[in-house]
Amino acid sequence: MHSLVKKRMLLASATGMLFIAASCTPSEALPAYGSMDDVYRAVDGRVGCASHAHGDPVAMSSSIQPAGESCMCTNSVEILWFQTSETHQEARSAAASAADPSGAVYIVERANWFVVDLSEVRPRSFPDREINMKELAAALNARYSIEG
Repeated sequence: MHSLVKKRMLLASATGMLFIAASCTPSEALPAYGSMDDVYRAVDGRVGCASHAHGDPVAMSSSIQPAGESCMCTNSVEILWFQTSETHQEARSAAASAADPSGAVYIVERANWFVVDLSEVRPRSFPDREINMKELAAALNARYSIEG
């Protein structure tokens, strides 16, 4: 099995990506990106994503329609882009729910995308390097939050 697919499965497992109803702060007022390529270039331009972690974006879909795409920036930091804000909020809620007493989940987000650092909560996660998520949020004019 391709390592990127395994990583996707790990995130889905770690975050319970079953797309449960979201109850977080709306982000419609935050600017959006038009594609996964756009958001990846913006994040990569600020933090230098690891070439070994990137691979091709993985398409995600809900039961009715395509939902978005996902790709890794580092071994523990994932970039997610969505076609609709509703799907973004559902996935963000699922990612935030991965936080537990042993660690936090760090999220940088805008209207239809977010970057999530799961290094503290993913079992056997050994980040290849740390990314300062707060600085990334400031550089991208995005919201920064810590769940957990």
